[in-house]
Amino acid sequence: MKKLFLIILMTACILSGCNSASKEISELSNDPTPPAETETPPNEIIEEEPNPEESATIAIQSLLNQKIKAVQDKDLELYLTTVTTTDSYYWNEQKRWFTEMTKDGVRDLTYNLRGLTLEEPSTAIALIEQTHHYNQNFAITYPLRFIQEDGEWKDAGYDFEYLKTDRYTIKYMAGETKVAEFQKILDSAYANLEAIFIERPDPNFEIKLFHNREMLRQRTIPTIGWLFTGWGEANESLKLYTGHPALKPYYGTVQHELVHHITMGICNNNFPGWIADGIALQYGNYALEGGNAITLGYATKEQVRVTVDFLENVDLWNATEQEETWDWYNASQMLTEYIIETYGHDQLMALFYEAGKKPYNENVMNVKFNEQNNTTMEEVLQTVLEITKEELTKDYWNWLDQIN
Repeated sequence: MKKLFLIILMTACILSGCNSASKEISELSNDPTPPAETETPPNEIIEEEPNPEESATIAIQSLLNQKIKAVQDKDLELYLTTVTTTDSYYWNEQKRWFTEMTKDGVRDLTYNLRGLTLEEPSTAIALIEQTHHYNQNFAITYPLRFIQEDGEWKDAGYDFEYLKTDRYTIKYMAGETKVAEFQKILDSAYANLEAIFIERPDPNFEIKLFHNREMLRQRTIPTIGWLFTGWGEANESLKLYTGHPALKPYYGTVQHELVHHITMGICNNNFPGWIADGIALQYGNYALEGGNAITLGYATKEQVRVTVDFLENVDLWNATEQEETWDWYNASQMLTEYIIETYGHDQLMALFYEAGKKPYNENVMNVKFNEQNNTTMEEVLQTVLEITKEELTKDYWNWLDQIN
């Protein structure tokens, strides 16, 4: 709120110069008649400029309103004017989040500014309450950092604490107690994958740790129907929920997501989800467990006996049964394992490198993303393995019949 100061101006005279001032003083001192009382100007209310913190509050609330308008108008370009350009991972994540929030069924987005602290003249921490509706009402509260770029405030991401190493940066919510444990998990995954892949993760790779699982979902993929533990996308950070009591399962999850980061970078995001998750399970979760979906007891042969066409076109986003989702993941892993056993790891990777000859395929706001990547899969299978999807399916089923 702007502060108002009441100033009473008591002006006896206006001096026009030193000589005239001296004369008036002299004449007054010799005149026995007391001078007439001067009229006091009426009280004036002068509005003081808001202090820096108040100015930042006004500007940041305006920025939040601009975000809401951009979502309502489905204007990605406008939305991105509110986001810093200094953090490429957060920039890409916000593009995806915008796409999620403009899907059918998402409505009534609001931002309530619950508090603001000015750390420096160009850095502010705002406590944001975000509400919206998607099948039900959601409300989450989180701190956002805002910085000034070219004189304008920009959303610079979550006000997380961080631990920087020479290979990655861990960013984590205040109160996180498992940072050291997750550093060990990450170091283990890095060491394991160095023996499998020639490519290395981005040296500036980021891992974001959330101990609030709903916040992880609502600020990552808010339209997905389940609360997940980890999420990674091409050119985005690895995001993890840290609240599970047992740490052992995280080793597979982290390694899975790191495989995504490496392989999606190799193929330039040009591959369908089944092979992306198939290789991540193959060299991530199931590699650490020492088996595959069938030998580990996660699926039967019949549950994974599906076609390539099915894997490419099933709608997991709207799956009503969790079993349907797990069957898809397990079939993807088994089909990937079949390719490795039949053609070898190098040929599997040749598929990824061949797909990577195409330009990066941006899936944000790209309604043809899945169709384009399914076509790329067909082309790459012909080029590298000289087979069709139908032949791959038939050979995979024969292989299933032969395994114990």
